[in-house]
Amino acid sequence: MVSEIFGGVFDTLDKGAAADLAVIDYRPPTPLTAGNLAGHFLFGMRSSMVESVMVGGTWVMKDREFPNVDRQKIYEKSRKAARKLWEKMAKQ
Repeated sequence: MVSEIFGGVFDTLDKGAAADLAVIDYRPPTPLTAGNLAGHFLFGMRSSMVESVMVGGTWVMKDREFPNVDRQKIYEKSRKAARKLWEKMAKQ
């Protein structure tokens, strides 16, 4: 059904498939069944439980780290922007 709606292969991780995958570290205190899956998904799972994410066959987050993101560069830009903001606020 999903393949029909979106026009791609979604039921496998084979080459050429969409290969979107989320690995969630979810340990519910109550049994997880087909009857209560929606409730667990809506009320039990949180973004902080996401461990890894694959999009189009490429890991965009792996073991709670972003392999393609230069954190030091982001921190540097953030510090510069914060410094400019504080300077601007001090002038007012």
